[in-house]
Amino acid sequence: MKVEEYLRYHTDVGDLVEFTDGGWRIGITYVDSEDLFLQSLNENLLNAEVKYKNESRHMYVGNIKNPIRIEIQKSIEIEWRK
Repeated sequence: MKVEEYLRYHTDVGDLVEFTDGGWRIGITYVDSEDLFLQSLNENLLNAEVKYKNESRHMYVGNIKNPIRIEIQKSIEIEWRK
C-alpha cells in the first residue's frame, strides 16, 4: 500500500502521523479534515510503500531538562520506491 492511500483511508482527523525509514524519523504530519495536508507532503513520500505500521507511540521535544511528551497516533515505516 502506498503512503497516500494509507493516509486517506486508515487515519482519522486529528491524527499525528510519523514517517520513519530505517528507524529514522523522516517526517511528521497532522491529518486535517479536508486532506489539505497531503498537498504539503513530498510526492516521493506519498508514493513510498508502507512496510509496517504502529498504532501508537510518543516522542519528546524541547530541552533535555524539561522535555514535552507528544503522543503520535500512527507511526509508519516506509520503503522509498527506487
